[in-house]
Amino acid sequence: MSMTEAVMAFGKHAGMPISKLPSGYLWWLATKAEHIKEPMKSAILAEHNKRLESMWIDDDFDLWPQEF
Repeated sequence: MSMTEAVMAFGKHAGMPISKLPSGYLWWLATKAEHIKEPMKSAILAEHNKRLESMWIDDDFDLWPQEF
């Protein structure tokens, strides 16, 4: 963990680095982002987007539904 890594400031995972949050909880937080203040909001959305991008990095189109 770097010195500048954001840490969860509230809730069940308070004190945990944002990068270590369970994906389901991170997704839920991202859906509530409009209610979260900066800089926590940006840190949550950045980690959420990073995880989403990593899911598609291989361009594995075999996982897409057949109609695509």
